[in-house]
Amino acid sequence: MKIPTLSSTKGGIGKSTLIDRLAAGTPLFARANVRRRRHDLDAMARQGIAPVAIDTPPALFDTIRAALGVAEVVLIPARLCPHDLRAVGVIVEMA
Repeated sequence: MKIPTLSSTKGGIGKSTLIDRLAAGTPLFARANVRRRRHDLDAMARQGIAPVAIDTPPALFDTIRAALGVAEVVLIPARLCPHDLRAVGVIVEMA
């Protein structure tokens, strides 16, 4: 299963909106526990839930690292402003 992850350490830049649009506006939202992420993703796959995309919360570095650990593609949305661009660098280093 290909698992794209939208990630940034900054909030309010449109990660959740982009996830919704990637799901063609009809997403099925599932909460996954960061400590059980592989188990939860495998359970979704067994139920036929695919594809899966991960939307990370801002500023929760351990959660972001865990999501990046299962990601196959990382998308880092950013606007052209200093705060967003600094956040891009943080995610690139984590990935």
